[in-house]
Amino acid sequence: MFFNKLFFAILAIFIGFAAADCDVKHVDTCVYGHGKTAKVGEVVEGEDHVCLSQGEGDYTFLMNLYHDMNFCIFDNACKVLGAAKQPDCGLPYVWMDNYLQYVLTITDAHTGGLYSTTYYSFDYANGKYSINNNHCECVDLDCKCAFPVGGEK
Repeated sequence: MFFNKLFFAILAIFIGFAAADCDVKHVDTCVYGHGKTAKVGEVVEGEDHVCLSQGEGDYTFLMNLYHDMNFCIFDNACKVLGAAKQPDCGLPYVWMDNYLQYVLTITDAHTGGLYSTTYYSFDYANGKYSINNNHCECVDLDCKCAFPVGGEK
């Protein structure tokens, strides 16, 4: 009887871990292109495939595939607000930070390869954003997508 209770308690713990969202690994450097970097707080200029100034209230979310899966968030002036790496756990990946009004959840991420193309999608506030929709695009190793920091109107 004791072992049955212990077994189910341990099983419940593992199921809880498996069902939990996976937080991105925050880092202090954004990786883009073929290994270019920018520290959090720096502005990236002349890299329209990475960040495009969209106007006040719009941010850019970038996924870069140089060696690892890297993520960056830029403000409307292309200043790096945050950078992260792919976590060791499975999708969805969750990004929370004080500059985001809502949780950003990466729901799908494909790195391309022999039989697929590079793709990602994420949810933010009341919107869903994905490559080939919402003016989101991939160029070489970088996939970017603009989103309204306050959510869809």
